Amino acid sequence: LVSWFLVAPPLAAQARRYQALTIPEFLGHRYQSNALRRLAGLVVIVASLAYMVAVFDGAARSLDGLLQIQGSWVTMAVIFVVVTGYTLSGGYHSVVATDAVQGMILFVGAMALPVAMIVRRGGLGNLLDEVHRVSPTALDWSNEMPLITMAGLALGVGLKFIVEPRQLSRFYGLSSEEEL
Repeated sequence: LVSWFLVAPPLAAQARRYQALTIPEFLGHRYQSNALRRLAGLVVIVASLAYMVAVFDGAARSLDGLLQIQGSWVTMAVIFVVVTGYTLSGGYHSVVATDAVQGMILFVGAMALPVAMIVRRGGLGNLLDEVHRVSPTALDWSNEMPLITMAGLALGVGLKFIVEPRQLSRFYGLSSEEEL
C-alpha cells in the first residue's frame, strides 16, 4: 500500500515528465548522469536475474511436488517457455495483468489461511495452545528464532517492496493517475 499510494504517484508523474520508460532511464534523466543510469541498469539486471532464477526454481519445485514429477529442469523449462511466450505475445501489459491476478489470488489466500486455521482449531486461543503443544518454544521471545527476529525479517522484506526495482517498474505501465 505504501508503494502504490505514497511512492507511485510522484514517481509516475516524474517518470512521465522525463519521458522515462525504465528506472535506470529515470535516474539518468533525474540526476543527469549516464554513469548512474548504467549502474542502475546493472543493479536491475543482476537483481532481476537472481529474482527470476528464484521464481522459476520455486515454481518448478512447487509444480514438481504437486504433480509428483521428478526433474525440476523439465518443469522449469516448461514454465520458462509459458512465461516467455505470454510476455512476448502480450508485452509488458501481459506481465502487469498476470501480476495483478496473482496478487489478488495471493491476497485472498493470505487472508483466508489464518482465518481457516483459527476456525479449524476452534478459536485463536486453541490455535496458539496447539502451536505451543507441538513446539513449546515456537512462540517464545528467546528461542532459536525469536518472534522479534521474525517480526524484523517480515518488516525488512515488506519495506524492500516499497522501492524495489521490480515493483517500481509496474508504475511505468500506468498511463494515468486513474489507472493507479
